[in-house]
Amino acid sequence: PDINPIENAWAELERRLHKVHPAPRSLTQLWTAIETIWYSAEFNEYVIHLYASFPRRIQGL
Repeated sequence: PDINPIENAWAELERRLHKVHPAPRSLTQLWTAIETIWYSAEFNEYVIHLYASFPRRIQGL
């Protein structure tokens, strides 16, 4: 099992970033989109779920 939740968080951030429309066309737009996703309530809930699953991930080793 994957015991590094941050890898899952980065992958989820990337998935959500690919859903941004219109797609960011500059570095400033990209950072704005990343910050919007990172600080969203939905992403926060996702990260909380990842960390809550950490003990189960450890037991699976």
